[in-house]
Amino acid sequence: MNNRTRWAALAAALALGGCATQWAAGPGANPAYFTRQSAQCDVLARSGGGWAFAVGKPAFVGGAMAGYAIGEAIKVHRNYVDCMEMQGWVPVQGGHS
Repeated sequence: MNNRTRWAALAAALALGGCATQWAAGPGANPAYFTRQSAQCDVLARSGGGWAFAVGKPAFVGGAMAGYAIGEAIKVHRNYVDCMEMQGWVPVQGGHS
């Protein structure tokens, strides 16, 4: 992986790190169960991973893998947000990303 790809992957990771969503109990959500429901949604969000395959020059393969990793991180975050909303939690402070 060349330096350009590494910097792009680092920038994406830092940007995604700012996607943390804060939650408030909505109708039907019990604050006493937040930790359990959050953990369940976390497991669900991470369980749907796929795989990637790339052939070519090292820079291309590194870029393809970085792109795949960024796409997976976005998907996991969206799955977590969707799961929490289905449990009755409401995103606050700017909503979900």
